[in-house]
Amino acid sequence: DDVRGAVDRPPPGIPEHAQAATVTSITDGDTLRVDVDGTNEPVRLLELDTPEMAGDCGADDATEALRALAPVGSRLWMEADVEGRDRYGRLLRYLYRDDGTMINEAIVRDGWARATLHPPNDRHWSLMRQAQREAQDRDANLWARCGWAADVDATGRVQSGRAEDVGGGAAAVAGAGRPARAAGEVEGHPCDP
Repeated sequence: DDVRGAVDRPPPGIPEHAQAATVTSITDGDTLRVDVDGTNEPVRLLELDTPEMAGDCGADDATEALRALAPVGSRLWMEADVEGRDRYGRLLRYLYRDDGTMINEAIVRDGWARATLHPPNDRHWSLMRQAQREAQDRDANLWARCGWAADVDATGRVQSGRAEDVGGGAAAVAGAGRPARAAGEVEGHPCDP
């Protein structure tokens, strides 16, 4: 699934193996479409989950946040993880702006999404968990407006909400169900004890 253009190389601060793409449309807060060497591809942002368009609190706001970070026509840089595509055929990627901003992290840090692990894609999981902790601590955007903070009990367990299955593994929301995993520990299903 390497769809890199032969000429494009990322600017400093962006992983050197990242692929250039041009945004063609925004689907929702965690999905967009890009043009890569003349091919229009759907892209699902890794390690996060936003409210869906089906009337969930904050869905429109999350979509607008992605649109502001990745305007139609802008160039982005895409970084793959272990799995190249999900079961729907979407590219699974971390996205970067030319200025080095990791879009996935920015959306979580700004409170428009929850950090969500989709094993085996976990390259930036500690960064994404930290971004979510900062958003929670500030009660940023959807954490306050949609009552997300109320969904996490004192032990860090998520009491409600969903985690979409992306790729081949089960999804787990940051802090959901158990303490943070130790280095080398494999994340299991979010319902495991």
